[in-house]
Amino acid sequence: MTWKEVNSLSLQLRYAYAMNRKSPMPLHVHVTGVKSGCDTRKHLEKIDGFPDRWAGRAYHVHEGSLEDVFGSALSNVDTSKDKDDKQEGDNNAAKSHGKEEGTEKDDSQQSQPKLRPNHQLVYLTGDSENTLSTLDNNTTYIIGGIVDRNRLKRAAIERAEAIGSNNSTLPIKTARLPLDEHFDFKGSTRVLTCNHVFEILLKYRENGYKDWGGAVMSVLPDRKDIHEKGETKDEPNKDEEGKS
Repeated sequence: MTWKEVNSLSLQLRYAYAMNRKSPMPLHVHVTGVKSGCDTRKHLEKIDGFPDRWAGRAYHVHEGSLEDVFGSALSNVDTSKDKDDKQEGDNNAAKSHGKEEGTEKDDSQQSQPKLRPNHQLVYLTGDSENTLSTLDNNTTYIIGGIVDRNRLKRAAIERAEAIGSNNSTLPIKTARLPLDEHFDFKGSTRVLTCNHVFEILLKYRENGYKDWGGAVMSVLPDRKDIHEKGETKDEPNKDEEGKS
């Protein structure tokens, strides 16, 4: 990535952390592939409290890749605890670029995602033929750390396909947000930043796992060319016409 893209991604990770911290229903977040010494990590290390305070708020940053972190977590699933544990079972959001508990050991057993049996992985990409209809509490939703999607077309879906074909233990599916089903974009772009995608998932969950339209509009209110489908403009009451 260019320096500008690295700086933008670092800011997006910070925005996502801030939104998750404020949320009444925060997600478990695992940011993978942020290696020691890389430019993204250097940006984040300038922030007071990174990474230990972030980890204390369920926002973990790993040096290991998505395959390493979740491959290890899936191989260590405790099949004896197949229950809806709210502390460990709520939606995960993995940012694949993305230490924990105040320790010096990154990717330790403590910082690994705690997954339940039959856990699913879904890579979010606008190029997918599958539409995300709702969120599932036993699924990790992957947001690719891609800043310039015009320069890197189909990068997310190609990454998802590569992971799935090269790792039999990581059965990754793909899906896209239901934007076209709910909105008329007209001249506005459908490209969303990482933090916008994350916040839409967060808002949808806060709304009781319903109302994609409300979730999207609460995150992107300044995109004036976006209109919810079925939305009608106020029309004058014909019964009132002609009255003085």
